[in-house]
Amino acid sequence: MITNHGLIKEAKLYSVYDLWKKKPKRIGNDTDVIIIKVKTADKEIKEMFFTCLKADGSFDPKAFSKAGQFRRNKLAQFLKYYFNVENLESYNVKGSLKDWIGAQVRLENDYVYIP
Repeated sequence: MITNHGLIKEAKLYSVYDLWKKKPKRIGNDTDVIIIKVKTADKEIKEMFFTCLKADGSFDPKAFSKAGQFRRNKLAQFLKYYFNVENLESYNVKGSLKDWIGAQVRLENDYVYIP
């Protein structure tokens, strides 16, 4: 296992329809995608988080399906680990993306480490 660190250089929010003409079946009820780009000394790594944001920019970490719960849990764990977010249901993801820029993240085997 190769452990490295990188900095978030970009964090953007997309609708799934901005990225795909037809919504992929595997993402269920999730309608939003957060893509972060992490830069290391020699690589750029992308990580995607699927979720369904509310009008105020927050998200509900609970989902109806197990797959949806897994996807939202990935984002929840990322926020808790790297940004010390305690109250996920009131955290404005949409409004906080700009604050993610410059944050250092841990990489393992060219993936962002999420516990």
